[in-house]
Amino acid sequence: DSIELNPIETDPTDTEAPSVPVLTSPANGSYENTNDFYFNWENSTDDSAGPLSYDSQFTMDPTEVGGVLQNGIWASTTPTNTIHSQGAPDGTWYWQVRATDPSDNKSDWSDIWSVTLDTHAPAAPTITAPADGTHGTTASFTDVTWTDETDSGSPVGYIYQSATDSTTSARPSRRLTT
Repeated sequence: DSIELNPIETDPTDTEAPSVPVLTSPANGSYENTNDFYFNWENSTDDSAGPLSYDSQFTMDPTEVGGVLQNGIWASTTPTNTIHSQGAPDGTWYWQVRATDPSDNKSDWSDIWSVTLDTHAPAAPTITAPADGTHGTTASFTDVTWTDETDSGSPVGYIYQSATDSTTSARPSRRLTT
């Protein structure tokens, strides 16, 4: 018994590579507070009649040579212009994509973009002044200070709310950043 395998047919006259994919999301340099999201890019164009596929690569090591990521690569090939990311560890990820047509012509790699995954909230700050229970005599009597908290992946912002007493609803909050 023997099985005859037919090779994938390609067009020997097609030597034109598809256009380079343009990355669209998540935005370059952005932060995600979930590791369940999608990487997206614009579809490439090509003169061939068949469908395109996309090679993508992801790494936490930004080392590149000639615009191509080099180390610790996690790679994938997909027939669509999106990849679902689920369960990646926190940290800064670098990614890029290229298109391949049915004749195995490959586009150049896209630009390298980064996204930082940070799924853990920072510690709550501690108010350091005024002391708990302090009462003022004027509406603008005091400055409020607190411990400066850090986060391993994202900038830290603060929301400050105050009330005139423990039974009064808090005043509108103010968003503060460090």
